[in-house]
Amino acid sequence: MKKGTVTSAVAAREAAMADAIKNVFEGLTDDEITNITALRVMQLCMVAAVRSGQFGLALMSAEKLAPYTHAKLAPRVIDDSDTNSVRIVGGLPETNEHAAVH
Repeated sequence: MKKGTVTSAVAAREAAMADAIKNVFEGLTDDEITNITALRVMQLCMVAAVRSGQFGLALMSAEKLAPYTHAKLAPRVIDDSDTNSVRIVGGLPETNEHAAVH
C-alpha cells in the first residue's frame, strides 16, 4: 500500500464520524446555530464522537470540556503571600493528609 492511502478501516471510521456529526448538528435550528457557544460545540463534538464509536476522541473531547463544566477541575489561583507571587493550578485541590477528620 502506498503511503497516504486511506485504508477501508480509516474510511469507515471517517464516514461514521461524518454521519454522527451530521446527525448531531442537523437537529439544531438556524437560531441555535447563529447563537452557538464554543462550549456547546465541544459538547456536540463529544456526543458525535461517542455516537460514531470513537471513544478515544470522545475522551479527549471530554477532557477539554471538563474544566468548563466541572468547577473542581477548573484552574484556580493560589495566593502565596510569603513570596509575593500567585500560582495558577488546575485539577483537584491538594489535600492535607494531616488534617483532622471531623
